[in-house]
Amino acid sequence: MKRILLASLLCAVLLGCPPAAQAGAAQPRLTPTKETENDNLRCYPLDAADCRFFTFRSDLLVLRPTREGAELLRCAGKGLTISARAEVPAESAPVSDGQTICCYDSAAGQALVFSPELVLLGTYILPEATAAPVLLGDKLYYTTPDALMELDMVTGLHRLVRREEGLTLTALLSGGEFALCTGQWESRYIRTEDGSLADRSGKITQAASRGSRVYLNVKCGFVDCLYLGQTMLPLPPDWSLLTFLPGKNAALVLREGRELAIYDLTTGNCLAQRPLNASQRPEATWATEDGRIFFTAGGVLYQWEPVWETKRDSRIKISALYTQDSPNEKGLAQCRRRGEGLESRYGLQLLLHTDAVRIAPKGVLLEPEHLTSPLLDTLTAVEETLGRFPAELVKAAFSGGDHFYLCPVRSIRVDGEQKLSLQFWSGRDCYLFLVPSADLERGVTQLLSPLLDRQVLMRSDAYDRWDSLNPPGFVYGTGGFDAAAFADARCLESPAADRAGLLYAAMEPGNRELFLSAQLQNKLRTLCTALRQIAPNAQTRPWEQYLWKK
Repeated sequence: MKRILLASLLCAVLLGCPPAAQAGAAQPRLTPTKETENDNLRCYPLDAADCRFFTFRSDLLVLRPTREGAELLRCAGKGLTISARAEVPAESAPVSDGQTICCYDSAAGQALVFSPELVLLGTYILPEATAAPVLLGDKLYYTTPDALMELDMVTGLHRLVRREEGLTLTALLSGGEFALCTGQWESRYIRTEDGSLADRSGKITQAASRGSRVYLNVKCGFVDCLYLGQTMLPLPPDWSLLTFLPGKNAALVLREGRELAIYDLTTGNCLAQRPLNASQRPEATWATEDGRIFFTAGGVLYQWEPVWETKRDSRIKISALYTQDSPNEKGLAQCRRRGEGLESRYGLQLLLHTDAVRIAPKGVLLEPEHLTSPLLDTLTAVEETLGRFPAELVKAAFSGGDHFYLCPVRSIRVDGEQKLSLQFWSGRDCYLFLVPSADLERGVTQLLSPLLDRQVLMRSDAYDRWDSLNPPGFVYGTGGFDAAAFADARCLESPAADRAGLLYAAMEPGNRELFLSAQLQNKLRTLCTALRQIAPNAQTRPWEQYLWKK
């Protein structure tokens, strides 16, 4: 009885009308809250966590649970008037090719195909399908545990496109000529005509087509890189692609986790932007053909109607398309000139592209970086982070071997796990691998701290009693530094990782409360004493800002 009442109330909120609406009444619609009714960012008070959403042309499709299963609603235009509805199975996943709509029932392994008016056109069984199919005209493409398949909905015949295990179908490109299938680390382009492998690339997380143009989002380590025909756009490390806008040469991105922005993919101009508060960080995003944006956050649905205003953004740089085999030599030369400053100041030599990955320890897979923008971002972060330390301290860190090499790379995998940074010694040569990310400063500190440790251990006994500073029962385990975990004295990888996390936290602003505990004060005082022994004449010591004065 409680479930029936809950479903009835949800229907009332969703439709914006009483549960027992009479036939012949005005068409119901989704109604925004009064506070946002006249805003360009409207909030809809429905339980979005229980609903599924999809856009179809300029409309929003809502799949909501009912007592018997689920109901698919087509909500038209900016007013979100409900123009059509259909009963569908409970766990359906809606997909569309812009002409018809398909709901895939994973429990029954079948696809229900509807007209734009949500009239059922047919039901099709997809044997052993592992995910929702991709719809294209009168054909459905789907994957099984060991193959990519095609169903002709006119003849009812299933055709084997390619036999291969572990394929996940992401999209159909170039009018259905290619099927894009994504694996754990890479994506494959498969010709739908004969199943042959046309090409492969880094892992593609999103794909879209606009006429003959194909837009791809390739995950380059921790950076989103948009491939736009013959050009590319590496997003800054703390930005992420949310979706491509259908019917427009534009993309929606989330900037620094707190702002939505739409960018033109020809000029790089910012077309619209919208700040978000902490509770509005998008969890899933959809765009309509008329340029409206829908997203869910905290179980709530939002509709954003952008105010279009073209502005130039210097952080966005669209450049010509380059590959690992044919890199931007001019851009790499620019990065090498930038690296000369690090060598002259600290003795740190720069290795780029394939030179950066020639030496790697066993079990480590390194992917070279050939894009100029992420490399320059990395060099900037290295310069700024090292600049926060006294120069004599950095020079001391880079003095305990023959050569020290900075190696910016696209990705680092250690036994299959992605890493932000890695330090590796070969004889008396030290290699410092670093991946562009939103945590570049932390990555640089993680690389520098062990080198400082090395100097301390060679010059003094300051760290000999480090383990005694930990509380009883403290055990070093796996996992990177986390401020909350550190404050609770939970597991870190090793004493060296313990000190690296402490050094990073001590130099960051806003961590004063973290160092109110006597335990962390004892550790910080020991760290400060050790670093003073390496650089006794340093005037600026930013890691001492939270140290209690005696």
